[in-house]
Amino acid sequence: MFPPMRIPLLAVLLSLPAPLLAGEADAGHAPPGRWPHPRGPASASGRSLAEPPTSFGGLLWSYSARSPIRETPLLWDGALFLLEDREVVVLDAATGRVRARAALPPAPTGTPALHEQSIFLIDGGTRLVEFHLRVRQLQQRWSCDVGGGAAGVRIHMGEIYVTTAAGLLRLRQGRGKPAWSAAGRYEGEPAVLGDHVYALRRPAAGGLQLVIHERRDGKECGVAELGNEGGAGGVVAVSEGMAAVQVGGKWALLARNPTPSLRLLRLESLKTPPLLGPALAIALSDSDAWTLYMDGKRPVQPVLPSKSRPDLGMSVVAPTGLGEVICFGAWAGDLNANEVLWHLRERSDVKQFAKGVAFAPVPSGDGRMVAVPEDRRSVHCIGPEEIGS
Repeated sequence: MFPPMRIPLLAVLLSLPAPLLAGEADAGHAPPGRWPHPRGPASASGRSLAEPPTSFGGLLWSYSARSPIRETPLLWDGALFLLEDREVVVLDAATGRVRARAALPPAPTGTPALHEQSIFLIDGGTRLVEFHLRVRQLQQRWSCDVGGGAAGVRIHMGEIYVTTAAGLLRLRQGRGKPAWSAAGRYEGEPAVLGDHVYALRRPAAGGLQLVIHERRDGKECGVAELGNEGGAGGVVAVSEGMAAVQVGGKWALLARNPTPSLRLLRLESLKTPPLLGPALAIALSDSDAWTLYMDGKRPVQPVLPSKSRPDLGMSVVAPTGLGEVICFGAWAGDLNANEVLWHLRERSDVKQFAKGVAFAPVPSGDGRMVAVPEDRRSVHCIGPEEIGS
């Protein structure tokens, strides 16, 4: 491990309260050993309760893909799910060995989700398909017609949420009819936090709305107008005090109150999806600076301008939060200590990441991370440094 280096993090970071360790019960954090959506928990906050990667000891295993990897690897209790060009591949997260393969649906669209060793995918924008891992076989177990315009899937505590052009659906695994539906033209990827679901709706009059629904019965209990910026709605992410919504080429950042209610703060051009803390968002801005976005007198604060450390903006992927440690793709930093803990580019023995990473690395437990290089042709498990007795 190379010596830590000081970086100019603002003192405001050090005065922020520690993340609330809510965990799986409210979808605020992904639990250790699980990363069921591309941005972790069903809230898409990008946060995990896994042990942070505070050191870099090399690669524990590597896997060579047959075709380019399409999406962030997903993890559930030791099973790592990959979407290659035309296959779903399951690896043993401890060894990297292939456990199972299966052909993808004919026309996979949107983003996948995991629940209890099953991966859920949208086929052709109209059908939800479940592939279940049983020992060393990956088999289709269930499918459900959900209507046109289906986008990403979110699953929390076994509840399946899908947006469609006719409504927001809460589905039950194995059943053909939804537990409830909320009528309207919904789009993008919904998010779940606590007792509520957050989803994008496009009203007949135009514009875009972020709508809050009760998980229990789908009742609408809040709405925020996002304006008429144009462009399709994408990812929705929420935390204790913030929400972020992808709208075309921009992100709408909102303050969230416990009621819950939402208040639009600003629209920003971001190069990465944000990491959401209890009361802030952090992302790479269009000026190539890692930047804090908050509600207050200083709502936008650059943390790492590109001119100070251009190598710290080399991988344009969403950051992942593990307590005070944040993994920014090719490197990880400790916010309390103001230190870069490790940087893949500065390891001459690891050439696979010379051009950075393709997706945000996935925390897989015990200080390990699973990362995909920029060319998407392989997967590697990064392990912590081992100190001899």
